[in-house]
Amino acid sequence: MKRHMHSLQGIPDGIYREARRLRREMTRSEKMLWARLRRDQIPDCHFRRQHILQGFIADFYCHKVKLIIEVDGGIHDDFREKDHIRDGILRAEGYEVIRFANARVENELASVVREIEQACLERLRLPSQPPLPARNVPGTPLPLPHMGKGERLSPTVGRGGLGERRLGQRPGRESLSPTVGRGG
Repeated sequence: MKRHMHSLQGIPDGIYREARRLRREMTRSEKMLWARLRRDQIPDCHFRRQHILQGFIADFYCHKVKLIIEVDGGIHDDFREKDHIRDGILRAEGYEVIRFANARVENELASVVREIEQACLERLRLPSQPPLPARNVPGTPLPLPHMGKGERLSPTVGRGGLGERRLGQRPGRESLSPTVGRGG
């Protein structure tokens, strides 16, 4: 059976379809919290809903601070051990996971939002961490040079080899990578 992947992200269609379904069929608690998280209502923290991370679907996710918010209903009682394992995997990758019960979101929404705001502020204050090194994967490319906000690299050919240039940079002014195109 052929497995389809969504876009270039390597996400199996089944997980992608499930995330889309969960976005359409949010619980009452999730809708209440989403109304307070969406459209950057927490300064410097843009949240996404039903976002796929490491093969898991997070209820709410802020990429800038690697913060995952989960709203747990009665079904999570049956999956408590699975949730614990999943949280451990995500925490090992540098994500913070905060869980709230449906009842708490519905009855104490303001305090839940304040707790999320506090977690965002604390994570914004942390020094940015470099990405984890590749885990002994042969052929893994070296990290790209630091780029300014909004800049991307585009492959180009120049000066005797394949190099990199910042998009929008005129040809002939390539900034070659240290391992390619610098012969002796």
